Amino acid sequence: MSSRRQISIALTVVALLLWIHGILFARLEIGFWGLIHGLPVTYFVALAFLTAASVVLWFDTENHQLLLCLQLFIFIGALWLIPLITGGSPPFTDHAYRNLGQIDYIIRNGHFNSAVSVYQSWPGTFFIAAMVVELSAIELQPMLTAFPFITQVLCLFPLYLFLRNTLGEARGNYCWAGAWFFCLANWVGSLYFSPQAMAYFLLLTLLASLVSISSLKISSSSRNYVLLSLIVLLITAMAITHLLTALAALCILGVVSLVKRSKSMVIVTGICGLLTVFWGLTGAGTWVNIILSGQGYITTSAGVVGSREIIAHLGGSASHAAVAQSRLPFSAIFALLGFSGAIVALLVRRKFSANFPILVMALAPLLLFPLSVNYAGEFTTRLYLFALAPMAYFTVKLIEMRKRGLTVILCLLLAVGPAWHVIAHYGNEAMDYLSPARLAGLDFVHDNIDEGYLIGSWPVGTIKNIEQYQIVGFEQLYPEYSPLTIKGVVDQDLPHHISISQQDRESFYFFKDNPEFIVKMETEIGTAMNYYLTYDNADSKLFSNENIDGSE
Repeated sequence: MSSRRQISIALTVVALLLWIHGILFARLEIGFWGLIHGLPVTYFVALAFLTAASVVLWFDTENHQLLLCLQLFIFIGALWLIPLITGGSPPFTDHAYRNLGQIDYIIRNGHFNSAVSVYQSWPGTFFIAAMVVELSAIELQPMLTAFPFITQVLCLFPLYLFLRNTLGEARGNYCWAGAWFFCLANWVGSLYFSPQAMAYFLLLTLLASLVSISSLKISSSSRNYVLLSLIVLLITAMAITHLLTALAALCILGVVSLVKRSKSMVIVTGICGLLTVFWGLTGAGTWVNIILSGQGYITTSAGVVGSREIIAHLGGSASHAAVAQSRLPFSAIFALLGFSGAIVALLVRRKFSANFPILVMALAPLLLFPLSVNYAGEFTTRLYLFALAPMAYFTVKLIEMRKRGLTVILCLLLAVGPAWHVIAHYGNEAMDYLSPARLAGLDFVHDNIDEGYLIGSWPVGTIKNIEQYQIVGFEQLYPEYSPLTIKGVVDQDLPHHISISQQDRESFYFFKDNPEFIVKMETEIGTAMNYYLTYDNADSKLFSNENIDGSE
């Protein structure tokens, strides 16, 4: 056994022992920087030892892929299981619970209906999950906290294929280095139980397939025709699963085919485009009709996009602004590493034909700029996520230079990176946390209310029987009127129900810096003559009004 391997194993054992200590002393404490306040120092010391254990092997000429794979799995678990370890909630947990309602609808009705919910415009994930639930009787709700970890592990397989096919099998250790940077840089919370999580897995598989086609050089071999057929299947699956990700994949495929001047890939791009448009006009018709109506869903203004994608995220409470600001340099560092690696590969080493198509893969989704409003303020983070695999590849190109100064900088980044990742990833916990009491309140709503208007924030009214409820935001309430009224109510005969939780209070404070809104609203509702308290626990309250006009 080589000395490097011995050192790496010893460091890994120390890291595991320290990680176990960190798990035992971890607690749920939601502070200014989110979940990081509940993690002991030993947790991050363990990650430092684990990082050193891997870095020792990256530069070795001997193959250490099994050990590097094990170390990366431990690293992913340490970063992506923090909500499970502390008792917190992953980012967008309310969205994950909302998606349970889409599955419930399909199970009960045997079909999807985008008129009931626009999210069923991409039902692929919901159909697969419904089949799994029906055939295996698996309960998805207990898995939601661990689902981002599961998604990250699944994404590791196509990511490794992408890196192996671009870097070469002889650089197996460097492939795991690229995967390490990918996992460290990926703070984006959209890999929860959702259509975009599955679509992202398919996108990484598409990238791995593209670079498998004779190193992006199309030939007449049967292997390449099989891969081209696989590309058609992947983009079709993406269109059904998450149409916006499918459009990004089409941009990548189309630009790469033009760069390579491949007639076969141009034809495949045309076929994929037609299939995507067909699905958009049929299965996803509700969403496409909204876009075509021109109701602000298409934009070409850089100022509008910048205001929505950057400035809007820097508002709210001091904690929210600080977390958002921490994400900017964290993401910029990895983007700069990738860009620097691309410069080295293209201009210094002059390997243009091999590296330029990979750079194109990172930049092609920018063509979705006019549709950026459809990403609900997440366009820049999605672009960052789409570019992570090419960025990891070009970062490895930078590592291969073995420059001492650069190595020191990378080691410093790897040392502070895990703590920075936790802040960027779990810094919004005040808004993301769904307590057991909150979940109990949600169960009460869905088990005892048959129909009506539900005033509250997700996931109230979105977990079961979604077609029975009309969801209304708090901003539509008019507490100054007596009896209490709701703007935009169409059917006055339906009962009204108002759900208020600690999550609502934190959301208005954290995201909108308006801590008094929910408190004032709760006071007004509590004194309104036409509402009565029907449920109250440590976290959630439910007010109901089944006598809308306030008469006796």
